[in-house]
Amino acid sequence: MLLSWPPLGTKMAEGCLKHYKGKTIIYVGEHSGGACATDKFFAKLEEGFEKIGEVSLPFWDGMHDHMSIWRRKRCLPKK
Repeated sequence: MLLSWPPLGTKMAEGCLKHYKGKTIIYVGEHSGGACATDKFFAKLEEGFEKIGEVSLPFWDGMHDHMSIWRRKRCLPKK
């Protein structure tokens, strides 16, 4: 799933995460506490997924965009 700039303060991103059954999420936007999604979304994302990569992106002044790739924890190979 590609989730790009989910609206701040709405449950849209939480709903996407709740219903998504796949293994990988690509998230584009600001980190927790920024101008995207909710703190609950970021907590649930970290609870069920592990960040496997992150890329800095060009951004407008005052914004802090990044792209991160997340893999569902139960799908990760054992270490």
